[in-house]
Amino acid sequence: MKVIRNDVGGVQDKVNVNQLGKTKPKETLEQIREKQGYDSTKVSISDKGKTFSMIKKKVDATPDVREDKIAHYKKLIESGQYKVDPEKVAEAMIKETIKNEVL
Repeated sequence: MKVIRNDVGGVQDKVNVNQLGKTKPKETLEQIREKQGYDSTKVSISDKGKTFSMIKKKVDATPDVREDKIAHYKKLIESGQYKVDPEKVAEAMIKETIKNEVL
């Protein structure tokens, strides 16, 4: 016997037709999952996922601007105690230029 799949109101999904024309109920996906002990309400997260989540929370909690450093250097500049070493500035600029050219 040839069975043509025709989903009329989802009835065909609930029944299998065997060669003799007798019908038997088909297990639903939910019934199969229950037999196998599958619980759709549980989610398991890998150790890598847990580590990533923990790191992301710490990064998100870290401010983009270090207010303490800004306050420190602002005081130094206002008091005239912050001195710029031109050689260090030039060296840093050269290193940055070389790094950018290599990349």
